[in-house]
Amino acid sequence: MPRSELNDLSAKPITLIGAGTMGRAIGLTLASRGGVVRLYEPNPEIVQAGVEFIASRLDDLIETRGGSAKGFRSAAVETHDDLTAAVSDAGLIIEAVPERADLKRELLGRLDELADPTAVIATNSSSFAVSTLLDNVRNPERVLNVHFAMPPEVPGVDLMSSGETREEILEWLQRELPSYGLVPFVLVPNTMGFPGNRLLEALIREALQIVTDGASTPEQVDAIWRTATGMPFGPFGLIDSIGLDVTADIEKHRRELQPYLNNWRAVEALAPLITEGRLGMKTGRGFFDYTNAPPAVGE
Repeated sequence: MPRSELNDLSAKPITLIGAGTMGRAIGLTLASRGGVVRLYEPNPEIVQAGVEFIASRLDDLIETRGGSAKGFRSAAVETHDDLTAAVSDAGLIIEAVPERADLKRELLGRLDELADPTAVIATNSSSFAVSTLLDNVRNPERVLNVHFAMPPEVPGVDLMSSGETREEILEWLQRELPSYGLVPFVLVPNTMGFPGNRLLEALIREALQIVTDGASTPEQVDAIWRTATGMPFGPFGLIDSIGLDVTADIEKHRRELQPYLNNWRAVEALAPLITEGRLGMKTGRGFFDYTNAPPAVGE
């Protein structure tokens, strides 16, 4: 990929694959500096909710960041249910689909096949190093992890090479992402999980164990955490924001890599609520009920 192609990030469309909780949050953040942001999502209800989420918050985000005087302005937000059209002439493509390795491997192969030769392709995976997802990718030098925390509230972004990613791509993203209010960190390739996520996963795992042991309740645990740290949410509010199903998938992957975690009851504590369809904020109920109150974390 010629260095000349890596110019202003907003100069070409940015495509988000998946308009769920994370996809729409990334879309909101990247829609704050003009250009075109595309949401690809075959489920019409999910994509509509994603568009409404961005529309409801974009003006406030731009104003909070300083408005046009600071270079912030609304992007044109497009929706697509055709993958070829969604990635056509895009400069950056970010997949934010469920945390399943088989799904991501297949999708990254398709994106590599369909995207323009100069496009950068990223996975937002929080638990899979991109080097483990390249089975169907012919051009790994343009693929990398670009892992967002929970933008725009949490601005951290982890960048991890595939082991073959061109260095100028990492330099480009380090240069461009701060203009969106994001803080990029470059990590050592092929490490198991990202530092911030591993710390949060340990917190979540312990919180679930406390409740499973009968030592406390989700309400009490979150109240104790908020009081001790001054943070606006606790571990169970965080789980509800991430999604109980996503949290369970991440924990299952961790168990595959670290069998000693089978002694923890995290997945077992989540299973009954997942079976009931209580997946967190995105369904209106998780550990807490959001049907009559605005979500507190990540919306």
